[in-house]
Amino acid sequence: MIKRTFMEYRTLQSLAAVGCFAWIVIVLAGCAQPRTTAEPALGLSHRLAIAPTALDALIDERPCPPDRDVLLIPLGDTEYQSIFLVQLRTREPRHVHALHDLTISIYRGQGAVMLRDGDEDRHFPAKTGDVFHIPRGTVHYAVANPGEPLIGVAVFSPRYKGQDNVTIPEP
Repeated sequence: MIKRTFMEYRTLQSLAAVGCFAWIVIVLAGCAQPRTTAEPALGLSHRLAIAPTALDALIDERPCPPDRDVLLIPLGDTEYQSIFLVQLRTREPRHVHALHDLTISIYRGQGAVMLRDGDEDRHFPAKTGDVFHIPRGTVHYAVANPGEPLIGVAVFSPRYKGQDNVTIPEP
């Protein structure tokens, strides 16, 4: 009886090892599949991390003009998302994206982000390194501290085509 139980245990252990190995092979094979995406804007590859020096050069090369509050610079597109460098000089209008989730990582500067939560506007400080996720349908806006633009990397999902920004009147 003990011998049989030990043999069953060894068999189960071997099957588990084979199953684990097979799972790893399947996952790695899936990762090796080529991506079917459009070529990103500005020559930046979506397969590579964007170095801070590249962002700094882009900001120096294309600063937000004095006559604009917001400047969006496309960084890249895939079938499923769009990535932008966002420069906010003062304040963006209160708005909503009905069809897109938005995740923004603050790259430089300080300010605040307002998110509508039910019947209440909630204000959150925003500083370098902070990340905000704004689900579709959430009324929001951002404000830069005076004298210093608020700069971030924004990821819209699904791919953003510039037609999903609805201004919402102030309460």
